[in-house]
Amino acid sequence: VSTQSTGFFFFLFASAPTSSFFIRTKKYEIIKKPAAPAEEEEGVKYLSTGAYEPGFLNCEELTELCSDTLPLSSCRAFKIFFSDEGEGFVKNYHDKRGDSELKIGEWKADPKFGLTRLITFRAPVTNAPIGPPSTKVEETQRYHLTKEKLVVETATNLLDIPYGDHFRVETKYEFTTTGDKSKITISTAVFFSKKTMFRGKIESGTLKESKDSFEQWIFFAKNEINRLDGKAEIVAEVKPVPKAPEKAEFCLEIAVWRLFYWSLRLLQHISFSVLCLWRKLFTNWNIFLN
Repeated sequence: VSTQSTGFFFFLFASAPTSSFFIRTKKYEIIKKPAAPAEEEEGVKYLSTGAYEPGFLNCEELTELCSDTLPLSSCRAFKIFFSDEGEGFVKNYHDKRGDSELKIGEWKADPKFGLTRLITFRAPVTNAPIGPPSTKVEETQRYHLTKEKLVVETATNLLDIPYGDHFRVETKYEFTTTGDKSKITISTAVFFSKKTMFRGKIESGTLKESKDSFEQWIFFAKNEINRLDGKAEIVAEVKPVPKAPEKAEFCLEIAVWRLFYWSLRLLQHISFSVLCLWRKLFTNWNIFLN
C-alpha cells in the first residue's frame, strides 16, 4: 500500500463519525423492585387492644357442651362468624333455626369489657308443654381476640317464656389456635336471679336444648368455611324426633307441681279465713258476756 493510500484511509478514519465504526456500550443498572407487602391475615384488624377482663358472666363454672377443630385461625374465625362483616353467617344460622325478627347491633366500646353488641330475635319454643309458641330473645355479646385465642361470651334472656325473668343463659365460645387450625369449645351455664321450684327442670332442659343448638352452630360454621374455600358442602345428619312420652311426662309433672302449689295457697287462704272467723266470734262472745 502506498503512502498516498495510507493517508487517504487515515483521513476517512479521522473525519468519519465514531458511531460509523464503533458500537457504544451503555451501562445498565439492575433496579430491584420493592418486595410486595406480606398479605395481612384475615381478621387481624379486630385484635383487642386491652387485656381480657373477667366479670361479664355471673357464673364462674360453665358446663362444656361440645368441642371440635376448625381449619382456621382465631382472627379469621372472628371475622367470619362474629364481626360486622360476618352478618351473613349470623343471618343464615338464625334463618335455618327458624328464628325471625333478627336485629344485629354494631360492636360498641364498653368502658370495662372492651367491645359489646346486642342481638335480638324471636325464637320458636319447642318441646315445652306450657307457654307461648315463640319468645323474644335478647343476647348481649362481648369478645376478646388475640392471634392465639378468641373468647366470645354471651348473656341471653328469654323474655316471653314462663319464669323467663328468673334466669339467663350464659355461654362462652373459645377458639384456641395452633398452626392453621383452632380448637373450638362451647360451654354454658344458667344463672338464676330469682328462686324457683323449677330450677332443676330449667337447667336440664336448657343444657339439652343448648347442646343441640351449638352442635348445629358448629355444623353451619364448617359449611361456611368450606363455602369460602370453594369446597363441597357437608351433608347434615338427620336426628330422630324427640319421643312424645317425654313431653307428656314433663307436662304431667308440671301439672302436679302446679296443683300442689295452688293447694298450699288454698289451704293458706282457708286457714287465714278460719282464724279471722274465730277471732271475730271470740270478740263477740266477750262483748256478750260483758
